[in-house]
Amino acid sequence: MVVNKFHRGWGGYVLQEKIKGIKQRLKIWNKEKFGDIQRKMTRTERELNLLEKGDERQLSAQEIRRKQQLQEELWVAANSHESLLRQKSRTKWQRRGLQLPL
Repeated sequence: MVVNKFHRGWGGYVLQEKIKGIKQRLKIWNKEKFGDIQRKMTRTERELNLLEKGDERQLSAQEIRRKQQLQEELWVAANSHESLLRQKSRTKWQRRGLQLPL
């Protein structure tokens, strides 16, 4: 998505407005591409729990495939969430000017 917006005024103001525009577009892209990870994890856990409640009985082949798919989705979402938390932590450390632990 390319948006040509002309900003007029002092150079610092123009740069600030361009950065604001990029930030807004990145937020929209992130929401469309990844969605809300925490909500996705909660929804997947809920559905997986419903399937596992039926473990007293024999699961059908379709239910087994769905359970495996849900477990994989949950694993991917959990890794994405963990990565996000690491990135936020790193950013916080850098803002404070502290040395990152290895």
